[in-house]
Amino acid sequence: MDLFVYEFGRNLSWISNIRGSSAQLKLNNITTTASKGALLIDFDKNFKEDILQLTYDRRRILMFFKQTSFHKITWTSQVLFDVKNATSDLTLLAGELGDMRISSFIVDDLNNDELLDLVISLDISYDDGGEKTVILRAFQQPDQTFSIDKIDPECGKFLLIDTAPVEQRDYRDIVIVTKSLKVKYLFNFMKIQIALIKNFDPNWMYVEITPNFITTQQYYIMERFSGPSFHVYMVDFDKDGYIDIVLPNFLTNQLVYLRNPGSAYWRKISSIVYQANKQKQINDLKTMEKWQQIHVVQSAFSDQIKDFLLINIDSEDKLIPVILSNNAINLFYPYEKVSADGKHKNVTYKEKRITIDGKVNSDKQFTNIYDADVQNDNEVNFIVFSNTTKSIYLIQREKARVGFKWSSNFWIYIIIFIHGGALLLGIFHFSLLQYNTSKLKMTGSSSQPVFVSQFIIQIRQNHLELAQINREMAQSGWNMEQLPGIKTIQEGVEASEWDPSDPSKKKVKKSRRYSFEQRSNQKSNKQSQRDGQNQQQQ
Repeated sequence: MDLFVYEFGRNLSWISNIRGSSAQLKLNNITTTASKGALLIDFDKNFKEDILQLTYDRRRILMFFKQTSFHKITWTSQVLFDVKNATSDLTLLAGELGDMRISSFIVDDLNNDELLDLVISLDISYDDGGEKTVILRAFQQPDQTFSIDKIDPECGKFLLIDTAPVEQRDYRDIVIVTKSLKVKYLFNFMKIQIALIKNFDPNWMYVEITPNFITTQQYYIMERFSGPSFHVYMVDFDKDGYIDIVLPNFLTNQLVYLRNPGSAYWRKISSIVYQANKQKQINDLKTMEKWQQIHVVQSAFSDQIKDFLLINIDSEDKLIPVILSNNAINLFYPYEKVSADGKHKNVTYKEKRITIDGKVNSDKQFTNIYDADVQNDNEVNFIVFSNTTKSIYLIQREKARVGFKWSSNFWIYIIIFIHGGALLLGIFHFSLLQYNTSKLKMTGSSSQPVFVSQFIIQIRQNHLELAQINREMAQSGWNMEQLPGIKTIQEGVEASEWDPSDPSKKKVKKSRRYSFEQRSNQKSNKQSQRDGQNQQQQ
């Protein structure tokens, strides 16, 4: 992973491959001029990152695109937008005679043509000291030129935050942060708030969203980042189908979200925007309800929010707030509790503090935090900037090392090893069996396994030899089955080992043997009695 570094008023820099912690990191300049804003995005959609730079005089937006040749990377620039060219169109900025400079810009596909467009806030300063901001929308054409139109919300000076369809329509609305000077009790104070430029194509309407809870210091930080680099999230936080706005309340140091009022609110806005009397529109909008500010989390360890993130670190659709304070990083894990009736879900958060360098409170004063998957292992890492040391730090989670030692897992490892060895041995014997079987097939033998076929072949040979002997003995007048004097002891002798000329001879095989006994010359008792009676009669 590469790291791109933006410093206000300095060149854009690039560090190649920050994954190797032992490697010597080298800072390479991309731009030759100082920057007042930057954005990293694949603007031309060629699967290579591009860098959009707001020049130091805030009059041009340049695009730097990467070129690779023989493992050498170079950056080439081209002008995307020039205020001088835009002001030459008299119909676009008719009557605007003041000094015009770009205050912020964002990138989005505004007309759903799969080409990225530019949204630019243009500050106009008049000779009499007045100032205002207008919005220019630059729609990209297939030939990489732009067609430009203007939106004048008539709300003073402001910075762009993001674009989003807040009313569940295809129209992209523009979220801004406004700054205006107000007088109260003879004192001047700066009013800074979140507002919306609502798109009722072709009409636009300025709608206030929040009360004043952004400090002047934070507005100046946003101004230095030129809009897209500070963290204000447009997301459906409460899962009701409408886009909400998540940001810190710097007055109370709490993370809050501005809840979208929903369909009834937008129906009222629609009825107001089409009124013919503009003054009545303004009065009706002042009486409209504001977006509800709902508390999300507040750190128990930190008293000041410097920056924050919303990340998703698991497969479930859960957003985890990450708050950066002066010297620590705090994660808030959400837990859902369903009510007794099963209709409502209450979300609670459990805070976890990340220790840095083994210390609960680091001596480094952090100001910015970003999330990145540095190792490409689906693990979230954090990149933070320290204002005291002027350094960038990579914070990674330590992974548990698996070691073989005498523990409760020892026998598990032994069982796994035995099963693995048995599996390999079984595979080896099976392959050997298949080899011998195929070898027998080649020699014309049976296709049965080796240990079965050898036994069957031996039995068949024995039966053939025994049948041959029976035929020979039958031809010579012998009947093997009715021959007296043969006593079967066990099965399995080869008949070829018996010599019929010598009946007293015994030959025994391992598995089957026969014993041959001579006939007794003694006569039975009954025969002896009859012989004796015959002799007496004679």
